[in-house]
Amino acid sequence: MGEEFIRSELEYIPAKVKVIDLYRETFECRTCRKNEHFSIEKPQIPASVIPHSIATPSAIAHTMQQKYEYAVPLYRQEKQWQQLGIKLNTRSFHKPENKY
Repeated sequence: MGEEFIRSELEYIPAKVKVIDLYRETFECRTCRKNEHFSIEKPQIPASVIPHSIATPSAIAHTMQQKYEYAVPLYRQEKQWQQLGIKLNTRSFHKPENKY
């Protein structure tokens, strides 16, 4: 017969963190091998935002927003990351900030 609007509900979906493992394939030049010249080819590695860091752009953006927009101290952010299953220490937070 019809439908009646009852209400809107707000559902909170907690943050989720995932580890992304990056791999690169190694290729062998078979033509070179037949000619007795061994050659291995590897594609370039995708550049990270901060060299030698596990941080992705979204993780950096979240950390910076928490610190500068919401004034969440780094030791509390460290505890939040640990609750999500990521073990960091506050010293690892200081390195990116020195570059900005």
